[in-house]
Amino acid sequence: MGEYNDLIKILLGETVKYVLLLLFSVLAIRLWRRLPQLSARHLWYNFLLAGLTSGIACGIGYFSVNHSLSLLYSYYARRAFDLAHWPSSFILFQTSAKCWRNADAVGGQGVCLLLLGNPRAGVELIHEAKALRHGQNTPFEEYYAGEFYFFQDQPDQAVPLLEASSANPIYYWNVAKMLAVVQLDRHQTADARRLMKPFLQVPVQKGEYDHAYIMASFALIDGKTNEVRALLDEFPSDQDQLNPFWKSRFDQLRAKTQN
Repeated sequence: MGEYNDLIKILLGETVKYVLLLLFSVLAIRLWRRLPQLSARHLWYNFLLAGLTSGIACGIGYFSVNHSLSLLYSYYARRAFDLAHWPSSFILFQTSAKCWRNADAVGGQGVCLLLLGNPRAGVELIHEAKALRHGQNTPFEEYYAGEFYFFQDQPDQAVPLLEASSANPIYYWNVAKMLAVVQLDRHQTADARRLMKPFLQVPVQKGEYDHAYIMASFALIDGKTNEVRALLDEFPSDQDQLNPFWKSRFDQLRAKTQN
């Protein structure tokens, strides 16, 4: 429903822009065509009016074209982002911002830089996007900024951002898992179980390190060491793709099962 409303707003905005451009362009053309037929008394006044109308039409045209191009580049940037083509997405967001410097394009660049390993510049751009919106970030920006702080083991910065982004159902499942991990790290098992309660029957899928870690932690707390070992065997700690964040946690669980 939210995407539908956004689409309607974009279509209405585009329609208004180009209708205004058409109206002022037609008016300017008519005024210029009238000039040779006017007497000297009215010529100067109509000349100024025609010039003013032409200037307004040019201004609307410049704004309309640049704003439309910015929206178009931002659209393709999000498409590239969803396919995990982050360098391409960054370039498209950057081009969008050059056409019209708007908060979505600036924030999108920031998110891409976080994922491309340039967090300092990424965070600065996300803060700039927040300033452009008068103190607000989108769930998209909040989620990926929160995820960045989460994997940097900075839960105090990560939790508020993740909680804010969870209002968007797209991010709710991943946010619930990350917040549950934070609560487990803080030894707040009851809070972690509360967060995961709607998903306790969801099977752990291949590559879901966060889900596997949470369920293995719950099993360990419940004394189900065989279940813990079965889960850990699906995620060997010597896997190349296992980042240090998860490797250290899986190693801790393995050590506890051997005690």
